Formats: sequence, C-alpha cells, structure tokens
Amino acid sequence: MCTQVGVGGVIVGYAICGAFMFMALETEGNKGGDDEYNKLIQTRLRVVDYLYTNFTEFQWNETEWQTVANETLKKFQVN
Repeated sequence: MCTQVGVGGVIVGYAICGAFMFMALETEGNKGGDDEYNKLIQTRLRVVDYLYTNFTEFQWNETEWQTVANETLKKFQVN
C-alpha cells in the first residue's frame, strides 16, 4: 500500500514540477508573451463569466443555453 501511494506521489509531483518547468521555459525571453498571456486570461474569464450568467438565466431551458454557449465558444475560438 505504501509503495503504491509513494509511486503515485512521485508521479503527481513529477507532473506538477514538469508543468511549472514547461511554463518557465516557454515564457523565458519573451517579453511580449506576458501581455498576450494576460489578454488571453482576461478573455477566458469574460467568456466564462458570460457563460455562467447565461446559465443562470437559461437554467431551465438547456437547449437555449447550449445554443448560446456554442455561439459564444465559437466566437472565442475565432479570436
């Protein structure tokens, strides 16, 4: 049991460290990348907020919410 938990912990730790190392390597030396990244994060947050707002308005009409959500996500993908 302890061996399985230990191996699982090593795998999770390796994945988390790898993710942070990948992010650091990808943004290294890219001064404009931070601005683009922040714009992307802001756009994502606006889309999520819009989808949540629409969900609360259309929560009893799933079909209409799916239609609005699909249109919103298509706009997000184009940008």
